[in-house]
Amino acid sequence: MLSPENRTKNERSIELQRKAIADEYGGPTELLPRAHKGFFASIDASNVDDVPLTGLSQEDLAVICKGDGGRGTNRTAVQMYLRDRLARAAQPDEAGAKEEKRAKLREEGALDLELPDLGRAEKEAAWRTALVDPASFELKLPRSKFLERTGGSGSHFWDRLSRERAAAMADEARGRGELWRSTRERTDTDFYDPEDYNKDDGQVPFGNPGGVSPDYWGCGDPRFDAIIALLLEKMSKEEWAQFGTEFIKIAWTPEMSEEMKLRGFMRVLSRCLTVAAETTRVHIMIAKEKLEAELRKERAARLAAVDD
Repeated sequence: MLSPENRTKNERSIELQRKAIADEYGGPTELLPRAHKGFFASIDASNVDDVPLTGLSQEDLAVICKGDGGRGTNRTAVQMYLRDRLARAAQPDEAGAKEEKRAKLREEGALDLELPDLGRAEKEAAWRTALVDPASFELKLPRSKFLERTGGSGSHFWDRLSRERAAAMADEARGRGELWRSTRERTDTDFYDPEDYNKDDGQVPFGNPGGVSPDYWGCGDPRFDAIIALLLEKMSKEEWAQFGTEFIKIAWTPEMSEEMKLRGFMRVLSRCLTVAAETTRVHIMIAKEKLEAELRKERAARLAAVDD
């Protein structure tokens, strides 16, 4: 069968050819009897919907091609249109087939959590009873099994209930004192304050406005206008020379060089790990979708075998 995109293009070609034939010949082409040797040549865009499919096969339609004597500017489009009609006619009604399978599953009791006669509140209450085990914080059914028994509905409810049970488990562990907590004392970074510039905050070299970053104070950066203005106002040339000397002594020490190098390495490593994690997630989702597709095929095959 044609894909939706190709089917749209094909139907557009048939429509244009149908109009051109009607304009040139004054109406649709007469379709010859199936037994006539000119039957396939008489098929064109103007009568392709009227072609009886009984007795036709995909192999028969190969004779419809450019130069076969038929009308129209694109004989391949006519052949493709007929092939698509024939393929779709051989398929059972999709909606009807799904409903038949669903009805069979209901008869077998496989959709016992579908509960079509209950309202939303009553249905969720019944689902909660079926999923929650008072003796455990884990749900009785995994998400996929739950959706199979509901007929596909209730995914958001399962997710919400799973989070609720996980929170309850954490609360109980916290009550027993078993929930791990860090005992490390934390102090906020004491950044430079123009009104308290005499305070030594211990940040080197000469302050570190980012807290954990390799940034130094720089002229032209709005973040450092206050400290730069203060330095220009208070310091003499001799003091600037001494300032630069001290800066070099600190910034060029092996320890500081290694620290700056390590911070840069950690930023690059963090980006690499993020990309790797996202790539892995995409691969897992693709594999999951393929696995689910195969499982659906296997389930459909088993249902078909049961029907037979």
